[in-house]
Amino acid sequence: MAGGRSTRMGKDKALMLFGSKTFWQYLVEVAEEAGLEVLISCRKDQENLFRHRLSVIPELFDSIGPMGGILSAMITYPDNAWLVMACDMPEITLATIKTILNERNQTKDATVFQLNNEHIEPLFAIWEPGIQKRMMLSFEEGAYSLKKILEKSNLHIIDVKDNLFAFNNINTPDDYNKLINGK
Repeated sequence: MAGGRSTRMGKDKALMLFGSKTFWQYLVEVAEEAGLEVLISCRKDQENLFRHRLSVIPELFDSIGPMGGILSAMITYPDNAWLVMACDMPEITLATIKTILNERNQTKDATVFQLNNEHIEPLFAIWEPGIQKRMMLSFEEGAYSLKKILEKSNLHIIDVKDNLFAFNNINTPDDYNKLINGK
């Protein structure tokens, strides 16, 4: 998912560097190394940034946040499950991807990580096709919170107590400075 407006960061997070690669390039490479087909969900004005390298799913909804990217993918390919990865999580590793793929439970609405027995992470999760109806109802009600949708869903939860840094969202210049300075 690369369609965010990056208002807190002040520039497009997908294009920020992590080492010698942009955030999106790094995550694409890790996902491909895991054997996944990668599609990028983005705003229509971003399509040319990614189309030369990948298939793109332009977001069908404006100003509803990450829900727009996931819902756009589900509408475009309604029978697919989606391993959602936000472009601002550049510390996701191959091991983390393999864990969620190995733990996936297709009989649930989603497979999610729960961090320190507290919060579930909707932006690195497998969303199954069966949750689309609930998402559409939520959208129609004007409720766009992915966490609230998941809280009302039948989840397979993977508890995580170590390596929580992998789930860090890099949202602000301060977050980015901590990432590149190793703090």
